Amino acid sequence: MSEAIEQKIIESLKQLPLQKQQEVLDFVEFLAQQTALPARDPKVIESIAGKYRHLKTSSEDDAREKQAERAY
Repeated sequence: MSEAIEQKIIESLKQLPLQKQQEVLDFVEFLAQQTALPARDPKVIESIAGKYRHLKTSSEDDAREKQAERAY
C-alpha cells in the first residue's frame, strides 16, 4: 500500500466515531477474507489422492523413467 493512501485512510478513520471505525475494520477484514486463498480441506485432498493411490507412482519414479527413456 502506498504511504499516501495509508495516511489518508488513517486520517479519515480518526475522524469517524468509534462505532464507524469498527464497521470499517469489519469491512476491511471481510475484503481480506475474500482475497485470501481458500483453505484446503484435508478430507478433500485425501479423497482426491485416494482415487489415484492404486497407481503407486511418484514424481521421482516418473522422473527416473523419463531419464531412462532419454538414455536409450
